[in-house]
Parts: sequence; structure tokens; C-alpha cells
Amino acid sequence: MTKLERLEDIAYRRGIKIHDFSFSKTKKACCFYEMGEDFEYKAILLDKSRIKSRAEEALLLAEEVGHFETHSLYLIEATSNTPAARSSRRKYEAQAKRWGVKYLVSKSQIQEAFDSGYVMDYEIAEFCGVDLGTLRKAMEFYRQENVVFDIP
Repeated sequence: MTKLERLEDIAYRRGIKIHDFSFSKTKKACCFYEMGEDFEYKAILLDKSRIKSRAEEALLLAEEVGHFETHSLYLIEATSNTPAARSSRRKYEAQAKRWGVKYLVSKSQIQEAFDSGYVMDYEIAEFCGVDLGTLRKAMEFYRQENVVFDIP
């Protein structure tokens, strides 16, 4: 099962619907949550016409699933342009992105790449099945957590 398929499975198990949706601007993805007295609706909208690769789709889906996994959903009112709203959005977006990137590139995958003899970042990215930018972001997150990899 690919990482994209595993993310789709996580969404399915969490009751999150995934829809192809055409956005009017440059946006490629967003999540939607609505709860009423007797219902709950969770969805992720992806504009597949603007997504260039399966790796990009996996990254976008990972971040949107990350919003649900980290409970970092924000209200429509939080999309206002006040300093507090911008700060809240940045915090929630960062939490979701961190979850998504770390899901796509786990510490154990990176260690396994090193153990297999890969040392160049592009080799490790290919080993992990992600693009170079995603690998670099993951490595930065792990560096911030003081994770040390054993390089044989």
C-alpha cells in the first residue's frame, strides 16, 4: 500500500470524505468540518486538476489529514485578517504540516535509508518516496527535536 493509499485509509477510518473540488484561485487543498446537533461531517477537498504528481497529492493530503489528527481545525471566522487570527492560523497550519511531513518521512525510514548506505539527500528522498523539499522539511523537524541518526 502506498503512502497516499494509507492516508486515504486513515481518512476513511476517521470518517473523513475526500472530494475532488475545483478551487477558483491557486488553492489546491483544504479541510472542512461541520458539526450539528445530530450530525458530524468531515471532508478534505483536493483540486486534483492543479496537483502535479502523486507525491504532491500525498503531501497535500497528509497536511489536511494532519489538521484532523492534531485537532488543528480553525473556524471560518479565524480566516479574518486580525493579528490574532493570523497567529492562530499559522499555529494550526504548522501543526498540521508537521504531522503530515513526519507521517510521510518517519525517523525509522530515514534511519533505514542510512543503514542501507544512502547518504545523499536526493537518495534518501527517493528511498522514502518523497520529494527533496519534503525530506528537507522532515529533517528540519527532527533536528528541532534533537533527533540523532546513526550513520554507519
